[in-house]
Amino acid sequence: MAKLTTTKAVINALGGVKKVAQLTTADYNAAWNWTTWETFPADTYDVMIKALAAKGHSAPSTLWRQRQRPTKLQMEAQAG
Repeated sequence: MAKLTTTKAVINALGGVKKVAQLTTADYNAAWNWTTWETFPADTYDVMIKALAAKGHSAPSTLWRQRQRPTKLQMEAQAG
């Protein structure tokens, strides 16, 4: 299983811009723009992460501006 870390790598793994545009119901030009962005629109997370998993890939949720669950160490630091 490949862990993909860029928007371009995710798009390539899903079959390219045209396939991603169809998958997300986005305009082709919008999906093409994502190849140069650091993150995807948050509302594409669910459909894209499921499509990646079906192909045996994964990517960090932060690529869709999703918050990560705090680690135990972070929670302890916040508690003071």
